[in-house]
Amino acid sequence: MAPLPAEAQSPVVERDIREALDVARDRCLDPALVAASVRSWLKRERLDARIRVVVRYEGDAISYTFFLGDTFVGKRWFRDLAQACPDVVQTLSLAIAVAIEANFLSAPLDSSPEPPGSPEREGPPPRAETRRVPAQPMTAREEPPRWSVGAAQPPRSSLTAAAVLLWSVLPKPSSGGTASIETAWSRFLETRMSFLVTAPVDLALPAGRAEAELFAFRADACVPVAIGAVKARGCGGYAMGLVTSNTTGLLEERSRLFPWSAVAGRIDGRLPLKKWGAPRAEWTAGAFAGLDVLVAVRRPVFLVDYERGDAVDRVDFPVLGLGPSAGIFFELP
Repeated sequence: MAPLPAEAQSPVVERDIREALDVARDRCLDPALVAASVRSWLKRERLDARIRVVVRYEGDAISYTFFLGDTFVGKRWFRDLAQACPDVVQTLSLAIAVAIEANFLSAPLDSSPEPPGSPEREGPPPRAETRRVPAQPMTAREEPPRWSVGAAQPPRSSLTAAAVLLWSVLPKPSSGGTASIETAWSRFLETRMSFLVTAPVDLALPAGRAEAELFAFRADACVPVAIGAVKARGCGGYAMGLVTSNTTGLLEERSRLFPWSAVAGRIDGRLPLKKWGAPRAEWTAGAFAGLDVLVAVRRPVFLVDYERGDAVDRVDFPVLGLGPSAGIFFELP
């Protein structure tokens, strides 16, 4: 879209930017938020009353169409949408503000009165009207820039830390902690690498005690879904590690390591709480909560032989376990 030429101007009638933006409320689009963001980028409150911008979802893209009065000026599309709605609003509003600045604010809009009527014409002269300049059709070479975080940035990584409660993973409920590094490769795929450590669990035996603790590494693939400002995910992966066993009060005290592995599933939700930095080099901090399901594939069995024939105590580890968790995350630029 090329700036319209400047000629003689009639008095300019202005209106609030919110009125100039025709934004349909849908998914990440909120009229008030988009208007406030465009207002902050332009650093002005009002626009020429003839300027109108229509913003709509078209499938998985967002289109924004410009009109000067009733005349079509141009249309752009915002593709490769960012995953979080605040990022979508910020980047879309920047694109709209840049287009408004380039096409409508860099030079006076074209408006000139019609030639006056002949002396023989009765009645008042016609009022001045805005002369519309038809928009030039866009060619393939004039494809608009795609103002999107996803198209211009590499995959984004984040670090997390959380407290977790485990039921039916060890023979008794246990608390623990997890840390992970996560990478968003696209708005459809993320990966998660995490490490779990549990607090020791004390197991009472008839003739002594045993203590068990779990250390495990886990890899997941996740599918994210943006729900307003919240990002929800469903993940699936595999966990493997070691269970440590320390015994006391038995004839022979020992420490041993037992292999453990499980198929893992997870659902979680993230809520950004604080952002700082420029839009394309932005840090984000927030909170999240999740629920893990673990189905043991390989699990230890403790057998204690008291050297009394077949008098053996057996401690089995559960097959199906749950682990609710909550923590914080930091998204890197």
